[in-house]
Amino acid sequence: MRRLVIILLLLFSKNVIAMDWDYAMEYLKNNPIVVVDKNEKTCLAHNIYFEARNESYEGMLAVATVTTNRVLSKKYPNTYCEVVWELRTNPRTGKKVPQFSWTLDGKSDRPHELEIYREAELIAEEVLRYGTRSDIIDYDVLNYHADYVRPFWAERMRLVAQIDTHLFYSH
Repeated sequence: MRRLVIILLLLFSKNVIAMDWDYAMEYLKNNPIVVVDKNEKTCLAHNIYFEARNESYEGMLAVATVTTNRVLSKKYPNTYCEVVWELRTNPRTGKKVPQFSWTLDGKSDRPHELEIYREAELIAEEVLRYGTRSDIIDYDVLNYHADYVRPFWAERMRLVAQIDTHLFYSH
């Protein structure tokens, strides 16, 4: 609220001088006013947690970045919750399969390692509020998998990075 009052005072004051305007712009750049949707944050935090809870910060951020890339892609739904919970038809079996295995593994979707979940929440907050992204993962990276599985689709894609135990691919 304090930010909004300062900005409104600066913007609508009759005595705005160049220094005040510069200060307001710098303040906004460093303190963006972004409303983070609680449900979207929860969906992203859950995905980070269940997909990468044993990974480094960079590994967790890479999973968040791929999730964000999917939200931005025309090939996927345009919200985090829709991307995380999306089911697609497997072309080989004709069955509906989840995009992220934890969403349909029959286990509880309630995080039990609360300290790690809090880290996932903080990363989700960074991503949603400030647009934080992995420096390693480009916008065209839409797929990844753990290094102990070999999905059929991986052979048709270009491997671009391995971060911790995840392999990341672009088309």
